[in-house]
Amino acid sequence: MVYDAFVAVVQSGRKDVRPGDVVQFMRERNHPMGIWNVNGEFTKLKRLGVIELDEDHATWSLVSSVDFEEASMKLNGDAINSND
Repeated sequence: MVYDAFVAVVQSGRKDVRPGDVVQFMRERNHPMGIWNVNGEFTKLKRLGVIELDEDHATWSLVSSVDFEEASMKLNGDAINSND
């Protein structure tokens, strides 16, 4: 849900996204989330490699070369394989 909101914010014209942008987007669609929840989801999305942080500007951006579904499947597959 946060990834979809992130993408929607980017599609609205923002290249660089802050967690507050996603919080506002979610609130406007009657799906409020706290900033800490969004920050946590951003960390997960970064781990998947679908968004990246510009530490100098404290903004996030999409990694266009990575597909969310493929990244999720790979991560889940890696988790399954690491338990073998």
